[in-house]
Amino acid sequence: MADHSTVDQAARDRIRNERDRTLFVEAGAGSGKTRALVDRVEALVIDDAIPLENIAAITFTEKAAAELRDRVRQRFETHVADPAQPAVADTARVALNQLDGAPIGTLHSFAQRILTEHPVEAGLPPGVDVLDEIGSQIDFEQRWRVFLDELLDDESMAHTLLVLEGAGVRLEALRTLALQMAANWDLVEERLDFEAPAPGSFPRGELLRVFDDVEAYADGCDNPDDKLLARFPDLRHHRALLAEALDDIEAIELACEMGDHRRARRAIRVGNVGNKDNWHTDIADVRNAFAELRVACDRAVSSVTTAALAHVAARIGRFVLGAAEKRCDIGRLEFHDLLVRARRLLRSQDHGPEVRAALAERYPRLLLDEFQDTDPIQIELATLIATNDPDVSDKDWTDLTVRPGSLFFVGDPKQSIYRFRRADIGVFLTVRDRVTDRPALTVNFRTTAPIIEWVNHVFGQLIQFDPDSQPEYVALSAHRTDTAPSGQAVAVLGTDPIPEKLTADELRARESRDVAAAITTMLDERAPWQVDDRGIWRDARASDICILLPARTTLPSLESALTAAGVPYRAETSSLVYATREVRELLLTLTAVADPTDELATVAALRSFIYGCGDDDLAHWRLGLRGRFTLRHSIAEETADHPVAAGLRHMQQLHDARLWSTPAELLDRLVRERGVLESAVATGSPRDIWRRLRFVVDQARAWVDAGGTDLRAYLQWARMQGADNARVSETVLPETDDDSVRIMTIHGAKGLEFPIAVLAGMTTQSNNSARGPSISFPPTREVALRLSADVTSAGYDAWAPIDEQMAEHERLRLLYVAATRARDHLVVCLHRHDSETRTGASILAEHALTTAVSQPLEPSGGTRRRPVPVIPTPIPPRHEWLATRADALARASARSVVAATTLAREAAEATDPGLDKRARDLDLPPWQKGRYGTAVGRAVHGVLQVVDLATGEGLEAAAAAQAASEGVANRTEVIAALARQAVESKVAREASSGEFWRELWVAAPVGDHLIEGYVDLLYRSPDGLVIVDWKTDHVEGDDQVQAKLARYRLQGASYAAAVEAATGEVVRRVVFAFLNEAGVLEAELTDLAAAVAEVQERAAELAEASATIETLAQLR
Repeated sequence: MADHSTVDQAARDRIRNERDRTLFVEAGAGSGKTRALVDRVEALVIDDAIPLENIAAITFTEKAAAELRDRVRQRFETHVADPAQPAVADTARVALNQLDGAPIGTLHSFAQRILTEHPVEAGLPPGVDVLDEIGSQIDFEQRWRVFLDELLDDESMAHTLLVLEGAGVRLEALRTLALQMAANWDLVEERLDFEAPAPGSFPRGELLRVFDDVEAYADGCDNPDDKLLARFPDLRHHRALLAEALDDIEAIELACEMGDHRRARRAIRVGNVGNKDNWHTDIADVRNAFAELRVACDRAVSSVTTAALAHVAARIGRFVLGAAEKRCDIGRLEFHDLLVRARRLLRSQDHGPEVRAALAERYPRLLLDEFQDTDPIQIELATLIATNDPDVSDKDWTDLTVRPGSLFFVGDPKQSIYRFRRADIGVFLTVRDRVTDRPALTVNFRTTAPIIEWVNHVFGQLIQFDPDSQPEYVALSAHRTDTAPSGQAVAVLGTDPIPEKLTADELRARESRDVAAAITTMLDERAPWQVDDRGIWRDARASDICILLPARTTLPSLESALTAAGVPYRAETSSLVYATREVRELLLTLTAVADPTDELATVAALRSFIYGCGDDDLAHWRLGLRGRFTLRHSIAEETADHPVAAGLRHMQQLHDARLWSTPAELLDRLVRERGVLESAVATGSPRDIWRRLRFVVDQARAWVDAGGTDLRAYLQWARMQGADNARVSETVLPETDDDSVRIMTIHGAKGLEFPIAVLAGMTTQSNNSARGPSISFPPTREVALRLSADVTSAGYDAWAPIDEQMAEHERLRLLYVAATRARDHLVVCLHRHDSETRTGASILAEHALTTAVSQPLEPSGGTRRRPVPVIPTPIPPRHEWLATRADALARASARSVVAATTLAREAAEATDPGLDKRARDLDLPPWQKGRYGTAVGRAVHGVLQVVDLATGEGLEAAAAAQAASEGVANRTEVIAALARQAVESKVAREASSGEFWRELWVAAPVGDHLIEGYVDLLYRSPDGLVIVDWKTDHVEGDDQVQAKLARYRLQGASYAAAVEAATGEVVRRVVFAFLNEAGVLEAELTDLAAAVAEVQERAAELAEASATIETLAQLR
């Protein structure tokens, strides 16, 4: 086979060498784009002498950012280790020192960096907190509950809500719409009609006249037995119901039931009934009249529901925008807030020019990775930074000219699959077309040649160019020339359509059984498939195989089939974890605990593996003992030993504990008290179940830590995590020695590769129609809103076909992403009916079987290699086991982290504060007493994080912002005065004249423990490193200074120990700068070396002291 290694070498050379040109690189799957990015970064640093801290590399995920950062580190470490080029080594060494602080990260982290550097100009309080996905969801739910109460109490919205209720819209649909609006609140603000009026009256009279017009046709029939005439009594009955409806709402409900959609149970559908010879009028006109009546019913309903939708959308839009403004005011931003606020800052007429100039100087090179999947705001931010145009406030980004070489784009439009997260392939195509220099990476280093040939053959026909929604297909070239000595390169399961009619579940079950049998064949000890392991072919293991699913629908049947075949497996994407049987039944039990009146949930929980009650137990309880399936009734003593009674009693205990226990604690109790971990051993794959349960409990703890409290709110959140487009979608990592087949969604597998990839779960019909509430923002049309199939906005019908086409195009790209995950073997499941139904399998089958590369796979039902049996360790006596367990728990619970800031309390609290009889200093200024002390102190520290340390520029504005943020606006002058003293201090002047770092988090191992904390100011003096800690304590005289130094001695020494351990450099001084109204007093730790040695020697003791102090502080 020909060597393809140089096919795109010219493009790779351009990426590295043409650094003064704006390039747009289309990088195919497996083409080594990360290496190309590192090549360009290396050249910019080594050849162009651009500091690494001035190169912004923006990626799509944190994982990709970590990988890029690691690759860059490896590249520069190679240069440092090369003695032949000392100048290059020095440059690389500087780059390595800058790497941890370099702007290599996600788009959101880059936007946060922009706002953090310019908080005052952005109208934000300094020290902004960024909510993670869990925190954002909790914040929304809390605000939504308050808003919903206000909405339902608002008389001006009553008619609107009743109209929607009459049309079958539930309140949950409004919540879903609000969620989508919140994710796009910038577009809501720009595009939504906030002046939409309330709906008018339902046009009942007009609709009744249509009924009368149809009724008039009855006189045209001469035969009373005609079947068409027999439908007129129904017509009269329906008219009477409509005329007698109590109000518009009942009339809307009736009209909905008489309309033309499938769920209209009162619709009169005449079809071709009736004999034209019985009519002296054209029978076609009669049939058409009935059809027009159904349409008229829908039109009448639509006339009010469309207006009601617009009205309620305006109200929800105001709620969403109000929430966004409140988040800005208090400095608690969501990810999307970061992007929008950064864009507003760059477009600001007041501060935009200055900020853009500062960013352009700081980041002269911007590298945008995975450009096909990022938010459209990304290109706008990049263009605003890279342009020299002084006035951008009213210009579209497409009208701006950027500096040559300032931007570098890389992406693959065929892998654009995140439309539900605002990824817009149209923006990708627009940017690509505007850039004239477009080198392409087409050589695939990942996959064997036969698979590449199949991928090109299939997707070269499926992916056809559309200027708005689909790129042209660019073929890949295979670099690898080897093929597996055993096992098919491209194997197909379900080559022939299934002639018999199977239900959807039956079809999924058949596919799952074939997949399990195929995996058994791959691992057959007699003739196993082989995979490449760093250039050596070896027998495949279970962990080499990954089953890729477009959605989680197939998971239950797949789990059953793999378990029956004895194939170990693990579900790795979080949405799949929440869909597994164990997790579903665990959450179902909590549902029964949360609502004791839900007898269905209670019975389902009793039947689950958690309580293990069989149908015979349930029948005996209900029929034989006349028991109730409720948590509200006490259990009779004579039935207390019944399995159902035991389950109910345990759920009652959890129900009683729910008021003071968090959802995480309830889950933990459920797992421990019902022996869930122990019972998992009986399944044959306990480690996977343990891993899932740990993940869910940890997620519940994270939910609680983010502010969640209510059990029902947690269960609602947990249900959201099981959705295919759940925002929490990280991979659930297994143990490193877990040899199991992996199951992932295709979205979760993006960016990964597997020796054997099995593409399954494509039996579901490709339903292009929208499901549930949605909001879309067509570029040249009005906003398209949808609450249900029957309640849509005026322009929705025109937008729907375009939206369906874009969704269909993305589904094809999703299949392409799945197919290109394979390295050595690709298995494609094409199970489908012999019908016109369009599924993922039928779409692929049109082309997958027309190339000689793909071959049918006939599972042999072989025998899997069994692991070498492990000789069991004798079970120790119970008292020895309990002692060992107690020792292990004690060691595991021992404090391993020394929190430097809490050590400052050790000296002050060595004695019982309650025994301190000394008089309080009543002459302290009020801002140093009570809550004012901590609030003013935090505000001063916040100002010193952002103010220009050399000139003090921006100090007044920062002080005002911090004072407002801390709720002490009346102390703005005090805060500004204290901060000004710090800026004018000796240590600040010395720091500003050289290299310094502020609010620096340090953590480093000292012995067997970790010391961590935030250093207010660290700078490099001619003598070495100096640590400065700002204090707002009131001190007078040497005695008080020495007392404060004794109190803060271990804290300062901990900072020094951590900095020295992390950097390998010696800290020469630790200075405490006490800020008072009378001036700043700088006190240096005189016995620094001895204090550091004490911290190092007493690390374990100090860790426990730190934990105790923190606990006491929390109890207060």
